[in-house]
Amino acid sequence: MNRLRLFLILLVGGTLCLLVAVPIYYGPIQTMTVIASPGPDVIWWGPELVVATRDLPIGTTIFPGMITTCPWSYGLAPELSLVSLDAVVGRKTRVEIFRGTTVIVTQLSDETSASHTAPGTQTASFTCPSMDRRADIVLAHREIKQGETISKESVSTETWALAAVPPGAAKTSQNVIGRTALSLIPNGTAILDSQLSGS
Repeated sequence: MNRLRLFLILLVGGTLCLLVAVPIYYGPIQTMTVIASPGPDVIWWGPELVVATRDLPIGTTIFPGMITTCPWSYGLAPELSLVSLDAVVGRKTRVEIFRGTTVIVTQLSDETSASHTAPGTQTASFTCPSMDRRADIVLAHREIKQGETISKESVSTETWALAAVPPGAAKTSQNVIGRTALSLIPNGTAILDSQLSGS
């Protein structure tokens, strides 16, 4: 009887700890809205992710008018995507970030600019990408250095919202494995055909 009582106390205490710890570690738990899409799929909306409102070339210091947040489906959210505009503003891009794609932490340098306002910067007209069409793409599973031959272990395949897939993204790992990286490919980012040596 005492063991059962002790077990129940530990179970309740552990559950309460988790209920308190998860929101502290991950932030407030998002309320998910279920929206039916055409066909049998159901989209589960997750957090709002930071998205580029224009193409951001390598070395660009990001200002508020260059990014926004968009609601994103849990099943289509790139793993290392950022959710806070403040975590992006003032940082420089390490690689090109395309309009409509989520901003991934490994695409940005750690340095930040003192100024967060660019003279004459206006917010571009932008509509958040649709989640109803999807595509499989190949991602760097770890950072791939320029000149490195891409191995099977360094890539993975994920499904992203089609509107957020960068132009020229590799669709299958067979098209990537064994090719040489022509530029840095950060962890968690789509691998582009233009970043690879000839097939």
